Amino acid sequence: MGSVDSRIKKAKFFSKTILSPFILSINNFNSYAKIKQYNNELQIQLANQFIENAHLKTLLQKNQLYKFEYATKDTAFVLADVIGITGNLSSFNIIVNKGQKHGVENNDPVLSSKGIVGKVVQSYYDFSVIMPMTSPDFKLAILDKNTNIQGILETSVSEQTYISFISVGSAISIGDTIVTSNLSQLFPPGYPVGTISSIEESQDAMYIKGRITPKTAFNNLESVFILKPEKKEDYEAIIKSNY
Repeated sequence: MGSVDSRIKKAKFFSKTILSPFILSINNFNSYAKIKQYNNELQIQLANQFIENAHLKTLLQKNQLYKFEYATKDTAFVLADVIGITGNLSSFNIIVNKGQKHGVENNDPVLSSKGIVGKVVQSYYDFSVIMPMTSPDFKLAILDKNTNIQGILETSVSEQTYISFISVGSAISIGDTIVTSNLSQLFPPGYPVGTISSIEESQDAMYIKGRITPKTAFNNLESVFILKPEKKEDYEAIIKSNY
């Protein structure tokens, strides 16, 4: 209604007071929706990044567990995860998730990334039972790396592990490194066992023994390496037969 100028003025007034704010509100609403959607996408990306970082951190920690802290021989091994323990505190065994179908056999030697663990005492189809070196039933020929003095690894019923049958006057000392001996038919020589933390005299005063702090931390053991050494003829059988 009205003249052209009047209609133009009314149109401008309507545009400024009603139409423009309405369009602006719609644009703001659309912009808010887009920002909200973008924010949701960023949160999803952030969550995925957090999960990926946590996964990478776990892999890094596992890689540290798998990294040997000592020189290893060219021997094949089976990597196994610890899935349980059985027995009591003084004579517990370790259960791992690898067995006969993975090539694990009875009496296979077992290592951690820090040192020896023990041996497989029973291999089943898809899991195995390991006797640790801290078991009273475990015996092993070992060597004082600092002095080359031979001894026997044994653990008392009070859960203390020793290098035993050392002659009185032998030059073993606190802090000496104990390794597997070349007299052992279980482990290759030179693998870390532990360090001497104290020295005691036997009750008959004929021998001394060194208390060993094991290299392997059995209270938080997660993974082990089951060695598959090359089979060799057993010279001990010849010795026993008095050939």
